[in-house]
Amino acid sequence: MGKIAFLVDRMDEAAALSPFYAKAKWLLVLDVDSGVVTWMPNRRAEPNGLTAQLLASGAGALICGWVDDASRRALEGAGMVIHIRPCTCAALSLAETLAPMPPTAGDA
Repeated sequence: MGKIAFLVDRMDEAAALSPFYAKAKWLLVLDVDSGVVTWMPNRRAEPNGLTAQLLASGAGALICGWVDDASRRALEGAGMVIHIRPCTCAALSLAETLAPMPPTAGDA
């Protein structure tokens, strides 16, 4: 299945999704095949920088609370599938149910 990226505000595997795109503090990348979790700080806190970081992470999917239209177009144009989900859920728990979750096109 590859890698899934999540945007969260604290470095905690129980952290909920961030309600912001570029201002999310952390990018959490889960390698679904190996179970390895990698944490990357969002150092630039601006849309273009985070978009570049997401693309460089090797993730094929992003689960987040919100994404702006320009970033969405750039990510989807590069082949990343985006899922918008509630910020009340623990990010990693959403990975377990990703297979039946369709992408949320136009749900930004």
